[in-house]
Amino acid sequence: MTVVERIPSIVKKNTDLLKELIELIFSLMRDIDEDIEEDWLRPKEGYKEMADGEEEDNVDFGKGCVDKIISAVGDEICLPILSIAVNNTMSDDSDWRAKNAGLMAFSQVGEYIDDIKSIQVMVPIVCQHLEHPNPRIRYAALHCIGQISDDMTEDFQDSYGAQILPAMIKVLDDPVPRVSAHCSSALTNFMDGASEELVLPFMGELSAKLGVHMKQGISIQKENAVTAFASSAVAIKENFDGKFKETIDFLLQCLAENPQPEYRQFRAQVIEGITLIASSVSQAVFDPEADRIVQAMIYIQQSKMDDTDPQRSYLLSAWQRICLRMKQRFAPYLKEILPSILQMASLKPEMGIEGSGAAELEDVMNEIKPDASGDKKMNIMTDEIEEKDTAIQMLIVFVDELGSGCFEYIEPISQILLGLTQFASSDNIRNSAAQALPSLIKCAKEAQPNNTQMIHTMAKMYCNNIIDAMESETETDCLIVQAQAIKEIVEESGNNLLQAASVDEFTNKIFGFIQQSENRISENNKYEKENTEGNEEDALDEEDIQVLKEENKNEQ
Repeated sequence: MTVVERIPSIVKKNTDLLKELIELIFSLMRDIDEDIEEDWLRPKEGYKEMADGEEEDNVDFGKGCVDKIISAVGDEICLPILSIAVNNTMSDDSDWRAKNAGLMAFSQVGEYIDDIKSIQVMVPIVCQHLEHPNPRIRYAALHCIGQISDDMTEDFQDSYGAQILPAMIKVLDDPVPRVSAHCSSALTNFMDGASEELVLPFMGELSAKLGVHMKQGISIQKENAVTAFASSAVAIKENFDGKFKETIDFLLQCLAENPQPEYRQFRAQVIEGITLIASSVSQAVFDPEADRIVQAMIYIQQSKMDDTDPQRSYLLSAWQRICLRMKQRFAPYLKEILPSILQMASLKPEMGIEGSGAAELEDVMNEIKPDASGDKKMNIMTDEIEEKDTAIQMLIVFVDELGSGCFEYIEPISQILLGLTQFASSDNIRNSAAQALPSLIKCAKEAQPNNTQMIHTMAKMYCNNIIDAMESETETDCLIVQAQAIKEIVEESGNNLLQAASVDEFTNKIFGFIQQSENRISENNKYEKENTEGNEEDALDEEDIQVLKEENKNEQ
């Protein structure tokens, strides 16, 4: 696979070799245990797919190979060959593993198909397998529907939804928990592209069956069911108004009835579901329920949650939705919400190093960073960094939406953001921190429009901080964001921000950054020229050249 990805011409010129490779992949996907273990059929409470030490099996590996081949070689060459392979395995009734391989492989082709009619023959075949006696085949058919719903969103639902949706609703009654839970997961993907006209007639039956799973199912059924239910409610928008109060009662009861540690993920997804539905119904039906929704979220946020509790990150996104819905009416709740959010935003992530225990991530980055000046910074994504970034995004939403309502929190928010403009481990966080600073100027202006001295002091501090960050920044995208942030800060601050000497110093800095940008363009052009001639195997391919052109475009 590595050779094909790097030199796809090998199989482009020899389709027999490509056929042989695809047949090998299908053989690998069939090479799994024939017996289906009880742990697969009914996972333990608290189980989350691919998160409990479950190793990637041959089917998952094979799916990845199919995706890589199509991406490297092209759909025009691959899809006809894959279609033959899929049909051959799907017609094999002697071993369920063959059908399983065919369905799983077919699930990967959606994103490469332009004409929705080209899968017309396969849709009824996939639907038929939703009733197959083997639960792994039913699961594979659901996976296929869910993946194609995501890859061909809206087109797939519009063309085949009337056929697909009733068939999936029927599978919600499947006696195997793993299958019924995966049905809910497939429904979630399907609903993201479904029209309200399609979903509305089925909403009553959907709500009843998903409600049973939320109340009586094992954890994986509960989790997937609540997200599917929320997605279905969102799909029909204000048509759900009449059921909103009843739904909030039901979901808050689910929170109260499932306090055990193994249901943390379920509670997190209930929070998500409540706020997603709250964002889709009319303001008139949301407003009377707003306070008890917020109070329930505050109760959870102030409970004892360890660093691995999924409710932490789900709450961050949920607060953003509620703030966007309530706007200024959300401000009185900040005193109870912000302290823990500020703590998350100021969190110092750690990284475990073999033989030496855990260390602060910034210290690790300083140890392993390249010596050569101008080398790109490394991005590292951990759960802690992702949570930190989400917390910063939430602070931005609060400041943008609440304006002067955030004024008393400007100082602690500023301290956090100014300390993150040079956060070495994540360009997302560096960007978020810089983007947020102009909003704090707007907040201060709105609260005290005549306090020019305060506004100018903040603006100078912010600009100096960003300029210092630009001095060491190596990512073009970050430099663009930082330059835009300075522009917005200066514009928001009004006249007489800088004295003549400061203007000269500031101008020199800016010209210096422009010169560095021109130097990077010249280096890219030189590199392209030096590496497009000579040995064909060492030459840059079209994708590499496109990356260089994109970098030069960003510099301009």
